Amino acid sequence: MNDGSYALFGGINSTQIVGGQGGLKTFPSFPNFLGTWSLEGQKVYYNGTMLAGTGISYPAIIDTGTSQMSIPPRVFSKLQDTWQENVPGGIDCTHDETFCTSDKSCTEI
Repeated sequence: MNDGSYALFGGINSTQIVGGQGGLKTFPSFPNFLGTWSLEGQKVYYNGTMLAGTGISYPAIIDTGTSQMSIPPRVFSKLQDTWQENVPGGIDCTHDETFCTSDKSCTEI
């Protein structure tokens, strides 16, 4: 691409969509207790293995403009358990908040 970077607010550039504007697909919202738009999450995989206890249906919010996602606390706790096992030295929320909840809890959600 020889074009410079740019931001487009309130519209689309169909030349950047595979199949043009006809390539856009919609997804139905999965009803949830927050009343927000979400996708239906069904399983969480980590390193190619499904995490135990995550093979259930739940609302999942994925922000494609960031590296953030929102999942239910019970699913997040399964991820934290896996991270605790796989992160060298374990999870330390005091020095690195990467794997922690907003209240800096590492063990309880």
